[in-house]
Amino acid sequence: MKNYLNFETEIKNLSIKIELLGKELEKNASQISSIRKQKAENFIDSILKTAKLLGLENAKLKIEFTDKKQLSENGFDDIQIMFTANKGVGLKPIQKTASGGELSRLMLSILGIIADLKSLPTMIFDEIDTGVSGEVAAKMAV
Repeated sequence: MKNYLNFETEIKNLSIKIELLGKELEKNASQISSIRKQKAENFIDSILKTAKLLGLENAKLKIEFTDKKQLSENGFDDIQIMFTANKGVGLKPIQKTASGGELSRLMLSILGIIADLKSLPTMIFDEIDTGVSGEVAAKMAV
C-alpha cells in the first residue's frame, strides 16, 4: 500500500513539473518567434545584396510567417520562403519557383552570411556553380 501512495505522489509531482516546463517552452517559443520576425528583413536584405552580385539583379525574396496556436518542431511559426528572380513576376514559394542555378546562388549568399558571422576565412564548395552560366560561376568563385 505504501508503494501505491508513493506512485500517486510521484505522478502528481511529475504532472506539475510537466505543466511548468510546458509554460516555459511556450514562453521560449514566443521569444524565438519574435526574434525571427525582427531579424527576417535584415536577413533577406543581406541575401539579396549578395545574390544581386551573382546575377540575380531582379530577385525578390520574402519570408512569410503564419502563427500557429500549437507548438510544433518549428515553435509557433509556419515559415514559407517566397521568391522570384524576374522583374514583374509575383512572389511564389521558393521550392516551386527557383531553378537549380538560382538556388545555388541563394545558398551561396546564405553561406556567405554564415561565414561572416562565424569569422570563417575560407570555405570550399563542391559543385556550388551547378546550373549557372560561366560568367556567374566566375563571380561565385570570388
